[in-house]
Amino acid sequence: MDWKKNRLLVGVGVLVVLLGITIWAFRARNAEPEDGAGEQDGASLPDLDKDEIDELVITRPENPPVRLAKREGKWFVVEPVEAAADETVVNAALDKLDELEVIRVASSNSENHERLEVDDEHGIRVVVRAGGQDLASLIIGKSTGGNTMVRRVGEDQVMSVRGSLTYAFNKELKDWRDRRILDEPPEDIIEMSFRDEHGAWRFVRNAEDAWVQAEGETPIERFAATKIQGIASTLARLRAVNFAASDVTVEAAGLGETAAVATLVIRPHREAPAAAGEEGEGEEGEGEEGEGETPAPAGENRTIVLRVGGSPGEGEAERYLQREGDATIYVVARYGAEKILVNVESFQTPPPPAPGEEPEEPPDMPAMPPGAGGGGQIPPELMRQIQQQLQQQGGGQ
Repeated sequence: MDWKKNRLLVGVGVLVVLLGITIWAFRARNAEPEDGAGEQDGASLPDLDKDEIDELVITRPENPPVRLAKREGKWFVVEPVEAAADETVVNAALDKLDELEVIRVASSNSENHERLEVDDEHGIRVVVRAGGQDLASLIIGKSTGGNTMVRRVGEDQVMSVRGSLTYAFNKELKDWRDRRILDEPPEDIIEMSFRDEHGAWRFVRNAEDAWVQAEGETPIERFAATKIQGIASTLARLRAVNFAASDVTVEAAGLGETAAVATLVIRPHREAPAAAGEEGEGEEGEGEEGEGETPAPAGENRTIVLRVGGSPGEGEAERYLQREGDATIYVVARYGAEKILVNVESFQTPPPPAPGEEPEEPPDMPAMPPGAGGGGQIPPELMRQIQQQLQQQGGGQ
């Protein structure tokens, strides 16, 4: 082969080889131990038991610390605000601490801390306590190759820990808080009434468990029981997307006398009837109240009052909301607020088209809140909520 006639092919070949060597070197730099560090090489992290941990302090760069504490078996945010914590989110973080496994030493040189994001400017500091004693003080850094860089506070050594830890701790304050406003079975809502500037309406479940207008109400033309059921389903699982700033008052949020109000009556939860052969049935396969019957639930009906006020920003994409008896001022997505900001059309089927007219196109769907379905592009807030629900279902994996 005359290399002079094939200089272009030779040059391309050399470039391919050089590119391959460069890629290999780059991967080796990120995958292999640095500055003489080896496999484990005496590296270790505390053996933490999630059941013993009763306090966490998480500090993200340029954010105030978030302190979580366990009280009588339940987790709370205690700094910078006092509020109930999201148990699912906290348990996901505890699981990661319980499962800490060092794969290798990634670096023993402090010069690499910034690149591995375990320095004070980039890392997430996590203090783990039990009984008032510090069990661990860690800085969680960069996740790469399915593992996470972790450094003990005050030490230079950086360890590569199995799995991704960053997502479990890199959270805003609102993500640590319990955003449930209501968490009721929709079928247990037996009465709903609404009052706002447009009027007042009241609906009840009849003997067949179907939604109807309450006795004495002005009949609604084209009344749609399915619309009432849809409102009940949304309000039963209502979630906040955020919380009002600490300096927002009830009056400033528009939650005073001018607020729209929804009142829900909740019956005691009814357990499903036991199947044949289950405990509690007689020899003939019937319970005390007869086969297939659901015993009347014990307890009394509960009343929940929700108030919707103004918007926390420009436009009306979100609204302030407060539950009577709870000082917390929530921020809810428009989709949830619209189930309280109603008018008569909220309870009607669309009018039939006039002769010769085309049926009206259905209106555009409003912005969907966390936990609600819908087409189109999924908002980031909804995606984060879906991920948290999947973590809960999957045991925080």
